[in-house]
Amino acid sequence: SAEVGDLALYQVHPSYPGAIPSPGSRVRGEVYEVDDDKLRQLDDLEDNGLLYRRQLLPVRLLTSGKTLNCWVYLWLGEVNPATYIPLSAQPWRES
Repeated sequence: SAEVGDLALYQVHPSYPGAIPSPGSRVRGEVYEVDDDKLRQLDDLEDNGLLYRRQLLPVRLLTSGKTLNCWVYLWLGEVNPATYIPLSAQPWRES
């Protein structure tokens, strides 16, 4: 598990969440090492540039405390404040 600072997570669709900039908030998730081909596949899956934008951000690994620069997909659409996903309910899993 890992955390990214200054982001907040929202349920933007019944099947997936979206993270947006939010000073002081944190998002918890997972880190994977992928090659360039897999990264292009993820860009297609995440509709990079349409629904999400891939951005390089510092991510803190919870097991070691080490910080890595990782690609994170940020939601480009609007969010409903009522769909905020608290840190205690992260990482997000589809119900």
